[in-house]
Amino acid sequence: MRCDNLLYEEKEGIVFLKLNNPQRKNSLSDELAEELAALLRSLNERDEVKVILLSAMGDTFSAGGNLKAFEKDIELSPAQHYVRLRKNLEIFKSIHELHKPLIIGVNGAAFGGGVGLVAAGHLAVASDEAVFGLTEINLGLAPFVIYPMIKEAVGSKKALELMLTAEKFTAAQALEFGLVNKVVPGETLERTLWEFGRRYARLSPLTMDLGLKIHNLNREADLEKMMEIMGVYRIISFTSQDLKEGISSFMEKRPANFTGV
Repeated sequence: MRCDNLLYEEKEGIVFLKLNNPQRKNSLSDELAEELAALLRSLNERDEVKVILLSAMGDTFSAGGNLKAFEKDIELSPAQHYVRLRKNLEIFKSIHELHKPLIIGVNGAAFGGGVGLVAAGHLAVASDEAVFGLTEINLGLAPFVIYPMIKEAVGSKKALELMLTAEKFTAAQALEFGLVNKVVPGETLERTLWEFGRRYARLSPLTMDLGLKIHNLNREADLEKMMEIMGVYRIISFTSQDLKEGISSFMEKRPANFTGV
C-alpha cells in the first residue's frame, strides 16, 4: 500500500508508523487521515502484526486540523461538510476497531485533533518536551469529534476545562490528567516505544484481542452515538460567521469579534 504521508517500519511483529508531513506540522489532512485509517484496517487483518506504534517526524506530533483547509471548508454546503465529516471519522473508527494495541508516541506539540489521536490510542508515551492543547475555541470552533475520547481519557470536568480555556499544558500535566501513560526524555522516546512494543508483542494475541474487546464494550455505544452527534454540531459550527471571524482574526493577529452566529 502506497503511503505518501506516513513512514512505515516493520520488525519482530511490530509496525512503527510515523506521520510524515512535518512541513505542515503533521496536520490531519483528508489525505493523511484516509491513508492512516486504511493502513490500520489492513494491519488489523494481519495475524503476524502484534503491536502498532505511531509517532511523527519533526518537532510536532500533530497540529490537528489544517487552518488553510478550514478557510476553504467554510464555503462548503452542509451536505459537503457531511461527506468530509465521514472521512474525518474514519481515522478514529479504524482505531476503535483494532484488536491489537496501538501505542502513541508524542514526540512534540499536539493540538486539537492531534490530542484526539493521543486519546484514541490504547496507550501513550510522551516526550518531556511535548506540549498539548485543545485550542479550537479561540477560532470560534470546538473539538466536536474528539471530545468524547478526551472526556474518556481525562474525565468530564477536566475535559470541559481544557476545551473552554484552550490553555496549553505540559507532558507532566498530560500524565497527571491521564491523557498519557508515561513521560520520558525526548531522546529516549523511540527506544521506549520499541520496548513497549516488544513487551506486548510477546503476549497472547487472543488474550490481547479479548482485553481490547472488554475495553471497547464498556464505551462502544456511547462513543459511537456521541461521535455522530458531535459531527452534526461540527457542521453547524463550520457554517457559522464566528468561525470565519475566528480564522480571519488569527491570520490578521488581532482580537476576534464574535457575534454568536
